[in-house]
Amino acid sequence: MLKVRENVNLAEYTSFGVGGPAKYFVEVESVEDLKEAVKFAKEKNLEFFILGGGTNVLVSDAGFSGLAVKMKLEKIEKLDENNFKVGAGTLLSRLVNFSAENFLKGLEWAAGIPGTIGGAVAGNAGTPEGEMKDSIKKIEFFDMEKFDVFNLDGAKCDFGYRTSYFKDKNNLIIMDVEISLEKGDEEEIKNKIEKNISARKEKQPQGRSAGSYFANPKVENESLISQFEKETGISCIDNRLPAGWLIERVDFKGRKIGGAEVSEKHANFILNIGGAKAQDFVILSSLIKQKVRDELGVQLKEEIRYIGF
Repeated sequence: MLKVRENVNLAEYTSFGVGGPAKYFVEVESVEDLKEAVKFAKEKNLEFFILGGGTNVLVSDAGFSGLAVKMKLEKIEKLDENNFKVGAGTLLSRLVNFSAENFLKGLEWAAGIPGTIGGAVAGNAGTPEGEMKDSIKKIEFFDMEKFDVFNLDGAKCDFGYRTSYFKDKNNLIIMDVEISLEKGDEEEIKNKIEKNISARKEKQPQGRSAGSYFANPKVENESLISQFEKETGISCIDNRLPAGWLIERVDFKGRKIGGAEVSEKHANFILNIGGAKAQDFVILSSLIKQKVRDELGVQLKEEIRYIGF
């Protein structure tokens, strides 16, 4: 029997540490649990959202008036030497460690990235070194409207920069992901993982945040691209400029609204420096978008999801 709790504080389940309560809250560990949760939501005509690691969501101060579903599918099942099935609620860090322990290469780029597999796949998490799409063979998902489980080959998932077939489709819920990796050298794999974790700690601020707040935008302004390349010595790939660099150019490092602050270390991180409200993040991010648009002609788009607004 599925246990439905009421008025559960969602701030405890998010990396921002802000937000009000969910009217209803459940934890699901199987397809059967999820079906019960969906039935419950439909019977009460409730909105429904999936909560993974809580690293890419901002919950309203008023909370969420529907059903919040915490994914607890945390298995890693080995299918053969190079292939395994991973539950959507499994932490990405656990999967990276598992691959290293089994001398499998291809996920070293993900070392140090927070969140769960479900969210990482839906948003095609990645770095210049790799993306989730590179390793995915198949995705098992639940269709709320058809009330059944289906499979989709990785090649048909419409993966793109921070997006996929599943992004923003609330009726499709990722359950399991089949991952395929290649055998590699143990020392080389571990060295890459350690190097990536060290680089993240050096470049990114510690504290309560959702990681990158904005996606890196595509820019058509050749002059701006040239300025970036000249200033950083880094080549612009696919005309995408780092959102942090753009925010820094409009002098928003260290800006604060209430308890929300743009990091001095990395301008695409907005931190809860203590006592922040969700509204502080909303106002500060709106000011950033307006400033970047007005001064640089670039429209920023959030990587995070807004819940209950």
